[in-house]
Amino acid sequence: MVILCETKEKAEETLRRIGLILEHLGLGINAEKTRIVYVGDGKAGFDFLGFHFRNVESWRYRGRRYAQMWPARKAMKAIRGRIKEITAPRWKLAQGIFKIVKELNPVIRGWGNYFRIGHSTRCFYAVSQYLYEQLALYDSKRRGKAGRRWETHDNTWQKSLGVVSLRTQWLPAVS
Repeated sequence: MVILCETKEKAEETLRRIGLILEHLGLGINAEKTRIVYVGDGKAGFDFLGFHFRNVESWRYRGRRYAQMWPARKAMKAIRGRIKEITAPRWKLAQGIFKIVKELNPVIRGWGNYFRIGHSTRCFYAVSQYLYEQLALYDSKRRGKAGRRWETHDNTWQKSLGVVSLRTQWLPAVS
């Protein structure tokens, strides 16, 4: 749970009260995951449900800050690990690249659908670049070539594979 308070003292008191309520229910607060963070200056943020939340200064209106969220480092590491798990094993070289893409698409689609809200565009770009790099390495290994052979792995090649595109959800402005 995330609780917003105006001052550090109020946050500490709220944490103490929640601890008492949970203790009464036979539960406890996980000390490793629980912390009080000042997000007003944008220097610190917090992770919750796979997202990283931070108060970021507007690039258009200097001095104004807005709450933004994007996939947390742990979520980025997890999707890269899952992509590598699907593309890297040598025994999968016998399969065609289209079979690998067919296995990757539900993973990418599910991850992208979860994280499409918020400010995830940069993270989506990084995941897409990593995905295409891993597919190029897979293709190079399959053909017995060294390296990525980027001259043959251009945008046309990437589009021909049929990999799901990661896109963010643009929400309409509320007036």
